[in-house]
Amino acid sequence: MPEKKIDWVKPVLIAGGVGLTGYGVWWFLSHRELGIKPGGTVRAVFKFSFTGTPADYVLQVSFGTQGIKFDHVEGLTFKGYITLPNVVTGNFIYSVDCLLPMATEKKAYDAEALIQHQGAGLTEYILKAVTKKAIKVV
Repeated sequence: MPEKKIDWVKPVLIAGGVGLTGYGVWWFLSHRELGIKPGGTVRAVFKFSFTGTPADYVLQVSFGTQGIKFDHVEGLTFKGYITLPNVVTGNFIYSVDCLLPMATEKKAYDAEALIQHQGAGLTEYILKAVTKKAIKVV
Protein backbone atom coordinates (compact mmCIF):
# COMPACT_ATOMS: atom_id res chain seq x y z
CA MET A 1 0.00 0.00 0.00
CA PRO A 2 1.50 3.30 -1.05
CA GLU A 3 2.05 5.94 1.63
CA LYS A 4 -0.34 8.86 1.60
CA LYS A 5 1.47 12.17 1.26
CA ILE A 6 0.67 14.81 3.85
CA ASP A 7 0.26 18.39 2.67
CA TRP A 8 2.25 20.43 5.21
CA VAL A 9 1.82 23.75 3.43
CA LYS A 10 -1.43 24.85 5.12
CA PRO A 11 -0.40 23.95 8.71
CA VAL A 12 2.98 25.66 8.25
CA LEU A 13 1.35 28.79 6.80
CA ILE A 14 -1.21 28.94 9.62
CA ALA A 15 1.41 28.39 12.34
CA GLY A 16 3.70 30.95 10.69
CA GLY A 17 0.88 33.48 10.44
CA VAL A 18 -0.08 33.01 14.08
CA GLY A 19 3.58 33.26 15.11
CA LEU A 20 4.14 36.44 13.10
CA THR A 21 0.94 37.98 14.45
CA GLY A 22 2.01 37.12 18.02
CA TYR A 23 5.46 38.59 17.39
CA GLY A 24 3.90 41.76 15.94
CA VAL A 25 1.64 42.21 18.99
CA TRP A 26 4.59 41.61 21.33
CA TRP A 27 6.79 44.06 19.42
CA PHE A 28 4.09 46.74 19.40
CA LEU A 29 3.39 46.42 23.14
CA SER A 30 7.03 46.21 24.16
CA HIS A 31 7.97 49.32 22.18
CA ARG A 32 5.05 51.44 23.34
CA GLU A 33 5.94 53.95 26.00
CA LEU A 34 3.19 53.76 28.56
CA GLY A 35 3.36 56.50 31.12
CA ILE A 36 2.95 60.20 31.69
CA LYS A 37 4.67 62.87 29.63
CA PRO A 38 6.40 65.89 31.19
CA GLY A 39 3.77 68.59 31.62
CA GLY A 40 1.08 65.95 32.21
CA THR A 41 -1.02 65.45 35.32
CA VAL A 42 -0.98 62.49 37.69
CA ARG A 43 -3.90 62.06 40.09
CA ALA A 44 -2.84 60.63 43.45
CA VAL A 45 -5.79 59.04 45.24
CA PHE A 46 -5.76 58.75 49.03
CA LYS A 47 -7.99 55.98 50.39
CA PHE A 48 -7.68 55.54 54.13
CA SER A 49 -9.47 54.60 57.31
CA PHE A 50 -8.92 57.10 60.08
CA THR A 51 -10.06 57.90 63.58
CA GLY A 52 -8.86 61.21 64.95
CA THR A 53 -9.74 64.71 65.94
CA PRO A 54 -11.50 67.11 63.58
CA ALA A 55 -8.84 69.33 62.04
CA ASP A 56 -7.25 70.62 58.87
CA TYR A 57 -4.91 68.15 57.24
CA VAL A 58 -2.35 68.14 54.42
CA LEU A 59 -2.23 65.37 51.83
CA GLN A 60 1.29 65.38 50.39
CA VAL A 61 2.62 63.39 47.43
CA SER A 62 6.33 63.39 46.58
CA PHE A 63 8.05 61.63 43.71
CA GLY A 64 11.63 60.47 43.99
CA THR A 65 13.60 57.34 44.85
CA GLN A 66 13.14 55.02 47.82
CA GLY A 67 16.49 53.86 49.17
CA ILE A 68 17.48 53.80 52.83
CA LYS A 69 15.34 56.92 53.07
CA PHE A 70 13.06 58.55 50.52
CA ASP A 71 15.01 60.97 48.31
CA HIS A 72 12.65 63.71 47.10
CA VAL A 73 13.15 65.24 43.66
CA GLU A 74 12.98 69.04 43.76
CA GLY A 75 9.78 70.33 42.15
CA LEU A 76 7.96 66.99 42.45
CA THR A 77 6.16 67.48 45.79
CA PHE A 78 2.46 68.28 45.65
CA LYS A 79 0.00 69.13 48.42
CA GLY A 80 -3.74 69.11 48.90
CA TYR A 81 -5.57 70.52 51.89
CA ILE A 82 -8.65 68.97 53.52
CA THR A 83 -10.78 69.49 56.58
CA LEU A 84 -12.18 66.34 58.12
CA PRO A 85 -15.68 66.68 59.60
CA ASN A 86 -16.69 66.62 63.26
CA VAL A 87 -17.02 62.86 63.21
CA VAL A 88 -13.67 61.57 62.00
CA THR A 89 -14.10 57.84 62.13
CA GLY A 90 -14.48 56.04 58.86
CA ASN A 91 -13.18 55.56 55.36
CA PHE A 92 -12.14 58.58 53.34
CA ILE A 93 -11.19 59.13 49.70
CA TYR A 94 -9.48 62.32 48.52
CA SER A 95 -7.25 63.06 45.55
CA VAL A 96 -4.38 65.41 44.75
CA ASP A 97 -3.61 66.39 41.15
CA CYS A 98 0.13 66.53 40.45
CA LEU A 99 1.11 68.64 37.43
CA LEU A 100 4.59 67.49 36.37
CA PRO A 101 6.95 70.26 35.26
CA MET A 102 8.04 70.18 31.59
CA ALA A 103 11.65 69.62 32.77
CA THR A 104 10.80 66.37 34.59
CA GLU A 105 13.42 63.73 33.81
CA LYS A 106 12.16 60.74 31.83
CA LYS A 107 12.36 57.72 34.16
CA ALA A 108 10.38 55.71 36.72
CA TYR A 109 9.69 57.38 40.07
CA ASP A 110 8.72 56.02 43.45
CA ALA A 111 6.03 57.92 45.35
CA GLU A 112 5.71 58.86 49.00
CA ALA A 113 2.28 59.84 50.31
CA LEU A 114 1.83 61.55 53.68
CA ILE A 115 -1.12 62.75 55.71
CA GLN A 116 -0.07 65.47 58.14
CA HIS A 117 -1.48 68.17 60.38
CA GLN A 118 -1.10 71.60 58.80
CA GLY A 119 2.21 73.13 59.87
CA ALA A 120 3.84 69.77 60.70
CA GLY A 121 7.42 69.04 59.66
CA LEU A 122 8.32 66.50 56.96
CA THR A 123 8.98 63.76 59.52
CA GLU A 124 5.78 64.47 61.48
CA TYR A 125 3.00 62.55 59.79
CA ILE A 126 -0.14 60.66 60.74
CA LEU A 127 -0.07 58.16 57.88
CA LYS A 128 2.69 57.39 55.38
CA ALA A 129 2.86 55.05 52.38
CA VAL A 130 5.60 54.50 49.79
CA THR A 131 4.92 52.95 46.38
CA LYS A 132 7.84 51.67 44.30
CA LYS A 133 7.76 52.64 40.60
CA ALA A 134 4.50 54.52 41.01
CA ILE A 135 4.82 56.47 37.75
CA LYS A 136 6.90 56.35 34.61
CA VAL A 137 7.66 59.62 32.86
CA VAL A 138 8.19 59.05 29.12
